[in-house]
Amino acid sequence: YSHLWTTTYEVILGFVIGAFLGIVLGYIFIKVDALKTMLMPYLIFLQTAPKIALVPLFVIWFGIGLVSKVVLIISMVLFPVLSGMMLGLESIPPDVRNLMKILKASKWQIFSQVEMQYSLPALFASMKVGIVQAVIGAIEWMSGKQGLGYILTYASSTYDTPMLLAGIIVTIILGIATYQVISVLEDKFLYWHESKN
Repeated sequence: YSHLWTTTYEVILGFVIGAFLGIVLGYIFIKVDALKTMLMPYLIFLQTAPKIALVPLFVIWFGIGLVSKVVLIISMVLFPVLSGMMLGLESIPPDVRNLMKILKASKWQIFSQVEMQYSLPALFASMKVGIVQAVIGAIEWMSGKQGLGYILTYASSTYDTPMLLAGIIVTIILGIATYQVISVLEDKFLYWHESKN
């Protein structure tokens, strides 16, 4: 149970930070095209680089502990959420923006009532991908002596089949549970969307 708690905490912390950064960066990239052009190649590089190969670098840079694990998870969550946010903002019809200008809506009203509302469907779809990626990132981590990743590595190296199967099953359950949490939040926030009718 201590290993499950450790991995769950890492997944939630990394996912929340990664999703927040993805939303903020996605919004900024849509508003500032020059920044998108400058930074997007680096983000694509970070996303396509094999994460298992980056683990030693994260250990060197951040040490063997919570910080390096969370950074790895953030790197796996950020890009899908950023892409979802950008897609959502780009899907806003020009007529809606023009209507808000005619109504003299404030920047906050445009952000909260138009931009975020239109972004939510794509954003939740990307967060579902992100939460699964977060679990994978937490499991891929092999250093330290806490977490489900450690259990899987230890069981595999000692040929402890029952422990290995138990670790795999618990990991799958964690992935399903966290995915369902995002689905429940999606139903709550997107009750008005046509996909929920």
